[in-house]
Amino acid sequence: MVDIEDLLRVEQRIKPDGERRWWEVLREDAAAFLEPLDRPLILDVGCGGGSGLGPGIRSRRGLHVGLDLDPDAARNPELDQFVRGSADRVPLRDGCVDLLVSGFVLEHLADPAAALREFARVLRPGGRALLWTANLLNYAIFVSRLTPTAFHNWMRHLAFPQVGKDNLGTRYRANTSAALARAVRGAGLEIEGTVRYGASAYHYFRFSKPLFTLAGLGSRVATGTPLQRLKGMLIVSCRKPAR
Repeated sequence: MVDIEDLLRVEQRIKPDGERRWWEVLREDAAAFLEPLDRPLILDVGCGGGSGLGPGIRSRRGLHVGLDLDPDAARNPELDQFVRGSADRVPLRDGCVDLLVSGFVLEHLADPAAALREFARVLRPGGRALLWTANLLNYAIFVSRLTPTAFHNWMRHLAFPQVGKDNLGTRYRANTSAALARAVRGAGLEIEGTVRYGASAYHYFRFSKPLFTLAGLGSRVATGTPLQRLKGMLIVSCRKPAR
């Protein structure tokens, strides 16, 4: 059995994303955006058991609402309220959400453009969305596209034995930087900066310290070079126009 704490120490030494991990950057962005707001409404689409950003924004004033098809997501400790529903039909009124976060969702959707239009609908003018999804150009994601969902789940349970549930099937309809940017802009949202890239695929090798280390080193080498376009995550920060 591989010692997870040992792997995390390896990760800290290698720093696959450079000095700051991509989710830490997003968490800081979210906290800075929420700071001046009085009672913000935060919506986590596909909240599952936890978004990864929640610990950094959970203590902010306001309401943290989670949306997921899985009723067990209601046990997510980061949430104030849970709503069962799908990303392409969000059961909230227009213009009520200040900050929307959605991670590891778009790759599963048959029509991610429809979900993004829903995100734009529920955001208030000037509201922000932080989105992250798999990058189809990454070696691990490309292989996953060519293999059945049962294989994905076998690998996932091997790497994350604490996760009891199987993952949903993946479709990868908006999982290149160009396709994701096109879908986001088509929904009427403005991308802040560019589509960014983050390391993640090395975590699927948690069952083997040598493979974990090798994959992490590959991500570190790619950071800051054109090869970063091959990293595992696509990350978008976008805003609904204030007009």
